[in-house]
Amino acid sequence: MYTEITFSMDAHSSAPHRVGSFVVPQARQYFARWVDRGDRSYLTIMVRTSVVEDMIAKICGMHPSVRCISRDEVQPSSSVEGTAS
Repeated sequence: MYTEITFSMDAHSSAPHRVGSFVVPQARQYFARWVDRGDRSYLTIMVRTSVVEDMIAKICGMHPSVRCISRDEVQPSSSVEGTAS
């Protein structure tokens, strides 16, 4: 099972750079999607349900403005099964 996690952060701080430097090298593994909306940046990633709490703690600990705003269990398509972790 996988969980999709969405984070919100201050777009005018160093948060997007710090989080991005962690996520971007592994963007395909996490199925990362970024959205910038004014003064907020949003990142959505998909990880195995077993590592959700660790991933939230790691990313939220990168900058004070980073917040986890949602998490939803998802059933990935069969083409995703072998690549996400």
